[in-house]
Amino acid sequence: MAPPSILVTGGGSATALTVLKGIRLDPDLDECRVLLGDCSTLIAGRHLADGFVQLPRADDDEFIDRMAEACTNNDVGLLVPIFDPELEPLALHKDRFLKAGIRVALPSVATVRACRDKLETVRRFAAIGAPHPATYSAEGARALGPGSFPMIVRPRDGRSSEHVVRVHDHPELERALRQVPNAFVQHDVSHRSAREVTVDVFVREDGRFHGACPRERQVVRAGQSYKGRTIDAPEVVRWSQAICEGLGLIGPACLQCFVRNDQPSFFEVNPRFGAASILSMHAGLNMAALLVRETLDMPMPSPSVRAGVQMLRYWEEVITIDAQPCSIGGLAELRARRRS
Repeated sequence: MAPPSILVTGGGSATALTVLKGIRLDPDLDECRVLLGDCSTLIAGRHLADGFVQLPRADDDEFIDRMAEACTNNDVGLLVPIFDPELEPLALHKDRFLKAGIRVALPSVATVRACRDKLETVRRFAAIGAPHPATYSAEGARALGPGSFPMIVRPRDGRSSEHVVRVHDHPELERALRQVPNAFVQHDVSHRSAREVTVDVFVREDGRFHGACPRERQVVRAGQSYKGRTIDAPEVVRWSQAICEGLGLIGPACLQCFVRNDQPSFFEVNPRFGAASILSMHAGLNMAALLVRETLDMPMPSPSVRAGVQMLRYWEEVITIDAQPCSIGGLAELRARRRS
């Protein structure tokens, strides 16, 4: 009997393709049918996965009903949400999906809300004792002296690097506070000597921490890592485990921090896969495969993470004629043709 299908949302995103690639890296999961879903049909991913499912928008009044119907109609046993606005409603209705035999790869709704509200995330860091930038309300930042700059103004509910503004004095602070919705303020810890680091983590469904892979974001565009390298950072991993346990994270997640003199300063947690977590998967922490293995009650290998693994990203294309793919894979396909 074939295992139930896996449905990854946000099929038009690099993150969804990262999950697909991670599952395909594990030869023991070759029989798994991976579907990509999106509200748009005009995505490359529909030609790369085993199937495509058109999904409702997250702001659809019938979003949950239509998602449940899509899962049932496609024999889905594991739903992997990628798109941030979907996370809270799906976490809220996890039990409904579970009763239908569908695991939703998310922690509790309380944990999702704490991660989505970036100011609440910082409060949780403080309660855990995890290092983080000094953080202020708008009024608190206005009362600080000139020596407190530069500072970062960010929205509590932002995603990627949208509406994140660095300010260098009080006039710039005032302009940013008028422009950034629902803003709070943090000291800028992105010194020249600091490294921006994402930590990919996996936590078992019973809450046991399974592993972490820290990776330096060497080149970042629009909030996504285009060049990166895994690093050896035991202090970062130690605090990442404490944060995972303190927040109640389950499954895959990615933590953001700046690291200076080997000491991290955490500022964000995403309770989902990261767009560049494919790097960690190649380095020894394959969260996508672990998630599927756990769902199917297969052995869960202990991760052996390697530092110094480099990622350099580039574009590839899917070319179609009358909606039928005629070229997939770019350079890889051309190389295979030359060899044949």
